[in-house]
Amino acid sequence: IINDIMGTTIRVAEPISAGYMEVSAWQLCPADDPPELAHLRNEQFLTFLGPGGFATPDDIEGMEASQRGYASYREAPWINYSKGIAAELAGGFTRPGESDFMMRAFFNAWRDHLGVQQFTEAA
Repeated sequence: IINDIMGTTIRVAEPISAGYMEVSAWQLCPADDPPELAHLRNEQFLTFLGPGGFATPDDIEGMEASQRGYASYREAPWINYSKGIAAELAGGFTRPGESDFMMRAFFNAWRDHLGVQQFTEAA
């Protein structure tokens, strides 16, 4: 994820296993920043986007809640997030804003990274 909010930041969520992921973040800044400006920029970055910052705990909670939801599929198979997949599988497209193709592509890559055929195998 590349954010351009309090500066340009890069955040990477890396799945390590089905129940564990690591999130790393970097802030991009000019290499020739004066030390006092670099210190201030770093303080602002950590205050807002750091592990205990104003923004990150909400994001991490969302990721953790999603993981719990994926793990509950065995107990609640009626939960279906297949928005737009029937048209995609048939070779067609849905209107803009009516498909979750990008989300499925992300989670398919995540599943492949975990080395499982179905997320239920990893739960």
